[in-house]
Amino acid sequence: RFIFSRIACVTDRLGGSDGAKELQVRFASNRPSTVIRPEFTMTIMYRQTKRMENLPLTNSNGIAFLRDYALVLRHAIVDTDTYTSPFASPNWREEIQWLNVSVEGFDEVLAQTVCGRQHYTFDPNSRLGATVVEGRYEDMVGVHPVSEKGLYEMRGRTYDLITFDHSKLHTLKDEPADSGVP
Repeated sequence: RFIFSRIACVTDRLGGSDGAKELQVRFASNRPSTVIRPEFTMTIMYRQTKRMENLPLTNSNGIAFLRDYALVLRHAIVDTDTYTSPFASPNWREEIQWLNVSVEGFDEVLAQTVCGRQHYTFDPNSRLGATVVEGRYEDMVGVHPVSEKGLYEMRGRTYDLITFDHSKLHTLKDEPADSGVP
């Protein structure tokens, strides 16, 4: 099973201090096995023309996607000579009807292709329950010192334990966990 955040965020670029923006969608795998060669896509549909467009992602594929792993899919919001993101328009909420995010990969245990998707609207009261907002996700990665939760050893070296708190998958920063965000 794949889990997509119920909230997609238009936010400052991850790790950037230059004012650049990006569209982020959190994604986690709750599958009991590894998914090999996952490919991610983000597609929007324009409200007026009903034309669809795949958005370029900064991290659209990988070698494998492990169980209980989480990641942030990212689309850079840029306005250059070669490409202009639909989210670079000041009227993006009126111009874009919806956003669809999908993943497809090969499950190594089932030996078959598996996929998942999430549909986002721009209406926070949508019955679909998934929406695009301006904000920032709550940090869900925890690093626990060896003395706290155990340790991870590999090739004779000891590492701190890194965990992903999936209860924060849908949580925005500076927002109580039970604030009623869909």
